[in-house]
Amino acid sequence: MFLKNRIIPISKIIISNFLIFFLLVLLIDNLLFFLPDLFPKKLVRYLSKETQIKYYNRSLKSSHIHMIYEDFIYYYRPNIYIEEHNTSSDSLGYKNPKNLINKNINTLIVGDSYTESPEMGNSFRKLINSNTYSVGMGGQGVFHWKYHLKRFYKNYKMKYPKIVILNYYEGNDIQDSLRAVEVIKQTKNTNSIYYPVSSYYDIEKNENERGWFKEIDILYKVLIKEIVIKNFYFLKHQFKDFIKQIVKFENKNPQISKLNQFQFKFNENCVITLDRETHKYDQKFSQKDYNFIKSEILKTKQIINQYSGTDTKIYLSFIPSGQSTYINNEKFNMDKNYKYKKYFINHINHVKFIKSITKDLKIVFINPSKKIQKIARTEPLHKCNKNDSHFNEYGYLQYVKALKELIKL
Repeated sequence: MFLKNRIIPISKIIISNFLIFFLLVLLIDNLLFFLPDLFPKKLVRYLSKETQIKYYNRSLKSSHIHMIYEDFIYYYRPNIYIEEHNTSSDSLGYKNPKNLINKNINTLIVGDSYTESPEMGNSFRKLINSNTYSVGMGGQGVFHWKYHLKRFYKNYKMKYPKIVILNYYEGNDIQDSLRAVEVIKQTKNTNSIYYPVSSYYDIEKNENERGWFKEIDILYKVLIKEIVIKNFYFLKHQFKDFIKQIVKFENKNPQISKLNQFQFKFNENCVITLDRETHKYDQKFSQKDYNFIKSEILKTKQIINQYSGTDTKIYLSFIPSGQSTYINNEKFNMDKNYKYKKYFINHINHVKFIKSITKDLKIVFINPSKKIQKIARTEPLHKCNKNDSHFNEYGYLQYVKALKELIKL
């Protein structure tokens, strides 16, 4: 009886404190919908996904919040707060027509941001097959292909695609794959494969278990640094906005902008931004790299065979980098800003490197580079006067057209 009398009051205290704590969390959580600058970034991490999205979108304007991870990969997920992604992504979070996932998909395309681009999917649907589905995702390389494919097959309930085209991008698919492995090695956490925001990569350690002392330490740091953090992000984004205004002005007036090593003046009206990533990797194509890339493509092939059987045709198509695309352009060759011989040799070695791997794995290798390079002698295939190294709409059409001719679809 005595024990019962003691337990009941203690239970009431615990329950009431829990309810108060829960209500406070809800209050803070919802307060950010209206006053996102009120709290520091580190505290937001403990709140709901919806609140985080609102906070990042309104306060920091960070592109990180647009990405969600699952099965060690990143993808876009439609949400009501970000209009662009809400209208351009399907239920799986890839950039396809919304109802396509419910149809009998004929062709499945895999790759990085080149494949992710809606223009790539639209070109395939226009020239090859209307039921072409893309699981392309920016910032991810050969290492990530198997995860995207596995996720697709697990969610796709219709008849499996007859054709799978792996779009290998010369510019940074090796770098992005090596980066992912390095991040896993450093953090011992596959969920830390972060999406690149610009020319650098943010790595964030996701700790699954946190003790009370850790919680107190983090809370202390948050409270002490709140003013510093808030002012830091305010100044950071003010500076970013200022830089954007300069870039915008230079884009409107390309004649005043001095070209750097990543820009190519195609003609008086068109300055093309080339891929920066190509310069970051010493392309010696070592045996270690060979074994690693071969292993990752083999895992990709095994996933396709596991879910769709051996009847599915697998192709690997080589997308040339910006430097490789304009190799046969006379202005590119004459420009002292570009190391023509180095780019040419690297390109030839890169093609041989991937072709040799596909031969070992008995995957059909497709190289539209020569057809692309021929067109690029006289016509720009990348976006003009924009800080974007991807194909323009015409460039995507020409790539898919060349691929179609080579595969004879």
